Amino acid sequence: MTENKVQVKDGLYQSVLWRGLFYLSAFAVNIFIARHFEAVISGSLYYVISIYSLVLLFLSLSIESGITFFVSKNEIPAVKLLNFSLLWSLVSGVLGFIFASYFLTIPFSGINRQLILISSACFIGGNLLSSYCTGIFYARQNFALPNIINISINILLLLLLLLKDYSVIPGFGNAVYFYIYFLSFLLQGIALAIAVKLKHVPSFKIEFL
Repeated sequence: MTENKVQVKDGLYQSVLWRGLFYLSAFAVNIFIARHFEAVISGSLYYVISIYSLVLLFLSLSIESGITFFVSKNEIPAVKLLNFSLLWSLVSGVLGFIFASYFLTIPFSGINRQLILISSACFIGGNLLSSYCTGIFYARQNFALPNIINISINILLLLLLLLKDYSVIPGFGNAVYFYIYFLSFLLQGIALAIAVKLKHVPSFKIEFL
């Protein structure tokens, strides 16, 4: 009993530490975006993101908590949950694209129509995949690796923003940065899925829930 309490306490500390570092890095990215692009453009960006987040709330179905529960109890094989996560994230990304096609038809300041369509699929599908894969990591008491991946991507976004005005890459302006910004959510989800496969799903099987 005492050993279990120690494990729970240690897991809680690690979770708070690594999640705290991740949120700190995300906060830094948001602050620098707001300062760099100022109110009009950054306001449009966060307005669009808030719409995506609302759609994401409905599509996620809070499945990440169930994934964490069933993996920690070993009641459902992790490979089935990983396959489900990949499939549902893909479906949700397509649904997000369709939603943006029909309901976000007016371009916003600094965010054109093409970016809205691409960003909807990347943000919604990528965030779902990240959330589901993080649930598998947490169920295995692995708090460091998923947050290290997330923090690394945030640091990359921060560096790109800080060096944007000094970049030698032709045409690397605001529009290109926003494409990279939204693609980073999809990259984050794919990176976490690969990490889950290598770390906690030793064999691949075509099995679903």
